[in-house]
Amino acid sequence: MDKLKKQWTLIILAIGFLVVFEAINIYNNANMVPNAQPSFCHISDLIDCDGVAQTKYAVFLGIPLALWGLFLYMFILFLALIDEIKTTPGLGFLKVFKNPSSYIHSLALLSFSISMVLAGIQIFDIQKLCIICFLTYAVDLALLLVNKSWGKGPLYDVKVSIQDFIEAIKVKNYAISFFAIVFLGVCVLAYTSLSYVLAQQVKRQNEFEKIKSLNAGDFPVYGNVLGDENAKLVAIEFSDFQCPFCSLYNTVLYKVIKKDGLKNVRIEHKNFPLDSTCNKYLSQTMHPQACMLAKYAIAAEKQGKHWDVVTILFDEKPTTETKIKELAVNLDIDIDKLQKDAHSPEVKKQLEDEIEEAIKYGVNGTPALVVNGKAETGMKLDYEVEELLLKNGATKE
Repeated sequence: MDKLKKQWTLIILAIGFLVVFEAINIYNNANMVPNAQPSFCHISDLIDCDGVAQTKYAVFLGIPLALWGLFLYMFILFLALIDEIKTTPGLGFLKVFKNPSSYIHSLALLSFSISMVLAGIQIFDIQKLCIICFLTYAVDLALLLVNKSWGKGPLYDVKVSIQDFIEAIKVKNYAISFFAIVFLGVCVLAYTSLSYVLAQQVKRQNEFEKIKSLNAGDFPVYGNVLGDENAKLVAIEFSDFQCPFCSLYNTVLYKVIKKDGLKNVRIEHKNFPLDSTCNKYLSQTMHPQACMLAKYAIAAEKQGKHWDVVTILFDEKPTTETKIKELAVNLDIDIDKLQKDAHSPEVKKQLEDEIEEAIKYGVNGTPALVVNGKAETGMKLDYEVEELLLKNGATKE
């Protein structure tokens, strides 16, 4: 390898290692460290390395892209120093690496091409930019340019790399080493892909997508009781019918009780609408009509149809009384009484009481689940809810 190329390659690699180690640190803090402080490049909604690190695009085959970058730079360092390494006793078979500059150029070209795709994803899909990521893209470009065989064809180095590889696998020791490494790599990738050991946020996002594909109506509940009527454990769900996460959370609760078969627990649905027309604790309305929807859910209790109406309010997302009445026709319910009750002082008082109860438990947002007097605010997935309820006295079939 040309001495000047080697010197520049090593300098660029030193920068690359510094950048990629910082990328690994950001990924670790963003996904593995609870309550970690934001990184220095969490600057705004647009410039946000932490936000990018928390997406599924920060991982490939269960391994963070930052680690892939580290592996790449380590291999390029190996290639840059191959002339010295292959003189070591027992490593003479490494003489098959005849044109390390071409190999480095080819690897950097591949990495830079992938980087441009990732840059496009950041700009157009995630709509967040990672400064550290773009620094690694610059490192890849620098390695590509420094190690190009100038004066040759645009794909000369790629052709050389492919030809040398074909020749190399004809060498027994090299072929054995290569296929052993490939086998080990496949085993590691199979483990990381299936276990999500390094990418728990991707596992959560995948499970979240599964929940989004479901509706509460997929797990039908009738009447006023969800769960065991005489259960010792009572969990209270506080929600807002115009809150998208509340709809998902409600589906999670239906699934845990109806499909997953959790026993000795009853879920009571109560309302905490983020609508200042009935919620005096709000300075402004976040979800118009949320109070009206809550009143219809409470009114349905008087006809033993509470969970039936809760289901249609979350699944169908009506925004007018006319639409609610149209949807309720199929519920074997007295529509005139439902409307009358929804506008009654009694229902208004019950809604106010539920809001006061939520405040008493410390609920300040939706969705929230109160278990044994403790409020757990925020979206939880089915296995998290199940774990919480089992810990507090629920049982499993």
